[in-house]
Amino acid sequence: MLPSDTFTSFPSGVDNVYCFDVDRSALEGYGGHGIFSYLVLEALSAADADEGGQLAVTEFAAYIETELPEVSFEVFQHRQVPKANVSVYSFSLGNKMLVLSPTAQ
Repeated sequence: MLPSDTFTSFPSGVDNVYCFDVDRSALEGYGGHGIFSYLVLEALSAADADEGGQLAVTEFAAYIETELPEVSFEVFQHRQVPKANVSVYSFSLGNKMLVLSPTAQ
């Protein structure tokens, strides 16, 4: 567990997505990764919500915030809830790309 003051404030002007809140732990053992890491890799191909070919930081964060609690509950019967701080000014993380094989789970 991390110290209780770890997530009390975020740096100004920096976008962050953490795998869990301070009073929780990360879940391991999903698709050869921790579940957060797996979904980060999956997001590189699946989170392009507007299908524009570019993955925006807001699309990435929204994907993780939506998928992580649901998938973690489905697999581990425990909701791992990410912590995110994303500015309203989105920017591209890069082109959408397939990183995981379709049968990686």
